[in-house]
Amino acid sequence: MYSASRYAWPAAGPVPQWIWDAEASADDELFFRRQFTLEAAPEIAMLAVTCDNHCRVYVNGERVAKSDEWSAPRVVDVTKQLRAGDNVLAVHGWNEGGPAGMCARLFWQQGGKGDGLVTDASW
Repeated sequence: MYSASRYAWPAAGPVPQWIWDAEASADDELFFRRQFTLEAAPEIAMLAVTCDNHCRVYVNGERVAKSDEWSAPRVVDVTKQLRAGDNVLAVHGWNEGGPAGMCARLFWQQGGKGDGLVTDASW
């Protein structure tokens, strides 16, 4: 079994984009949500996320991370939270003035094959 401290991110794959509301203003509070489907429960699943300035992160309704420091992304093992079928990754983010953004990368592996998702325009 992998642990967050021993896990190596795949070198290839899509690059996460910083996302936020197109009409951002100071002290924004936003909710991001991404639904996705897995054919089987993953053998390993890792999530990296950060938000300027604060975020709370949920996988299938369970809080898995929080961050109050955008320059230090949180990396968490979310293997136990993911399941075969529909899954939801949700982020509650809020800003304390100035530019804002949220960035995340979720990677999972099942049967020797890796896949994942990143923050992009589809959120």
